[in-house]
Amino acid sequence: DQLNAFVTATLDYAFLERAELALNLAHHDFTHILPAIAASVQHNALSATTIECDVDPKARAVKCDIHLLETVVRNLLHNALRYAHARVRLQFLVEGTTYVLRVEDDGPGIAPADRERVFESFVQLDSGGQSKSGFGLGLAIVKRVLEWHGGTVSVSASDWGGARFEAR
Repeated sequence: DQLNAFVTATLDYAFLERAELALNLAHHDFTHILPAIAASVQHNALSATTIECDVDPKARAVKCDIHLLETVVRNLLHNALRYAHARVRLQFLVEGTTYVLRVEDDGPGIAPADRERVFESFVQLDSGGQSKSGFGLGLAIVKRVLEWHGGTVSVSASDWGGARFEAR
């Protein structure tokens, strides 16, 4: 099972690295989609951590490839749930012509020295005694999907003490 999961994750990442990838762009109502994704991730989580979801009411016609953006949101939420103590927040804001997606948690956070490296393929940071899960491709996929959409992703410290991922 682990080998199959690794091959699938590697193929998904390789697909995103192809230069000729064409996005399937359409307008989507994130006021309904993002809460549904958060609820789905929360339902399937092996954690009692709660996910707060706050979506700007102006996010009713977000132009994106929804399948790829759903992958971004799910990867960020899964990572946040893995490290959070009790809280995860998903926010989506509309700032003029810019969309801002934030996922933050109250976990241990990411050291400043690792904040760029965490987006590289096959990188898994020391999880402070926790067993590692995944293959170190989730955040590399997040970065690549956002690049395909003309955006960026960064990580900083959350006001809660954990990590804050921000995609623009």
